[in-house]
Amino acid sequence: MLPQGLRMTPLAWHAYGGNNDIVSLLLESGADINVDIDASRGDAKITAMDIASGLIAKQAKDGHLNDSFMQTFLTLKNTGGLAYRETKAGKAELATKAAKEELATNTGRQEL
Repeated sequence: MLPQGLRMTPLAWHAYGGNNDIVSLLLESGADINVDIDASRGDAKITAMDIASGLIAKQAKDGHLNDSFMQTFLTLKNTGGLAYRETKAGKAELATKAAKEELATNTGRQEL
């Protein structure tokens, strides 16, 4: 079940549903593969690739990989899909967070 308040793009919704044909059609039509999605979980952001890889990981852990989800994951991966932390925005966010933590440590402050 999705967290309440999750706002997703059509690409992300269809990645979540394992609808590879629709994912492919959306990508062919120019959908932004690496747009971040506000997961409404604090400051967490995700992409369609995060969703697809998370579903595959869960299925692997449960011992049953669904072919449609694997195909969706591969479609995203093979067309340049990135996890949020790998995107330019994600890298900048992580660098900013690390800099704030280092500044807080060096100045003795708990939070900025």
